[in-house]
Amino acid sequence: MALKKAILTVNPLFKLLLIINCVVFVTTSTIMVIIALVSSEKMTNAQDRLFHVCEFAFTTTTGAFVGLLGGRAASPDTNNMTAGLAAAAELKKTAPRQRREAKAGPPDDLEEPIESREE
Repeated sequence: MALKKAILTVNPLFKLLLIINCVVFVTTSTIMVIIALVSSEKMTNAQDRLFHVCEFAFTTTTGAFVGLLGGRAASPDTNNMTAGLAAAAELKKTAPRQRREAKAGPPDDLEEPIESREE
């Protein structure tokens, strides 16, 4: 029995999303460490606000990592996605023609006279 070879697909948008999330994660955690090292016994109001904003972004990106990677593990990309992208590109090509036909109106044989109801 021959084993099927695993196919790895790389989604560039998913990769970009992970990179953006990673940059925000590292930046906010670095700012939080710098504020903790630089501040005196009591932080100023501006330092406190910046720390809380960074803390919020840090916890949000941590949850985003879990959600992104968990969702990716639950439903990985398949080769059908490339077929779907090709179908979407074909639909995009035919859409302007369909819009022109829709503006022209329906054919005459489809129009039915409107009857008024008498009660």
